[in-house]
Amino acid sequence: MKKHITNQELLEALNSRYATKVFDENKLLLPEDEETIKEILRLTPTSLWLQLHRYIIVKDKKLREKLKEASFWKQQITWSSLLVVFAVKTGFWKHDIQKYLDKLQEVRWVDDEKKESIMDRISTFILEDNEKYWIENYEEWQTRQAYIALWNIITSLSLMWLDSCPIEWLNPIEYDKILGLREKWLKTKVALAIWYRSEDDGYQNEKKVRYSQEEMFIEM
Repeated sequence: MKKHITNQELLEALNSRYATKVFDENKLLLPEDEETIKEILRLTPTSLWLQLHRYIIVKDKKLREKLKEASFWKQQITWSSLLVVFAVKTGFWKHDIQKYLDKLQEVRWVDDEKKESIMDRISTFILEDNEKYWIENYEEWQTRQAYIALWNIITSLSLMWLDSCPIEWLNPIEYDKILGLREKWLKTKVALAIWYRSEDDGYQNEKKVRYSQEEMFIEM
């Protein structure tokens, strides 16, 4: 299989990436770039294929001002061209499995017997095998799915030569209130501000501080 990019190009993009502090307000995010970003997020792999987390694209300026306050006044919230809030569902129901299986049948034309078999496997894994501890671990499991999506899009953005800043230091309860997420059975986990870096952002010239491979990897 032919590589889409070379190893050197990949490492160059990743070495250029950093948590951008100052965005260039004179540059515009193209509509096609926004659509590509949405598609990258949509294509992110998720556990058991269920796709239970959601992405909230916040464009309204008044909402962003409120979110900035709930993010301890981080300027990236209002400076960025695109703000994505990663949220997870506050509960899990059997119809969530059924919804995915209906889509699976629509796309891959699986028969009812195979569909029922997959339903049994997923239901057993989630609702029966983990019966004693699943309730308290459900949110942790879903949070991991949100973070898989977060780091997938951050890496992809570096390959698009777009910049971003993940925002974990925020008040999720306030975010939920401002965006009306509880009414949608959703809960905020993390946010990502996206745009182009400003030439005035001195952090882009800082060397990365990473431990060596010898220290980071354990081979067995």
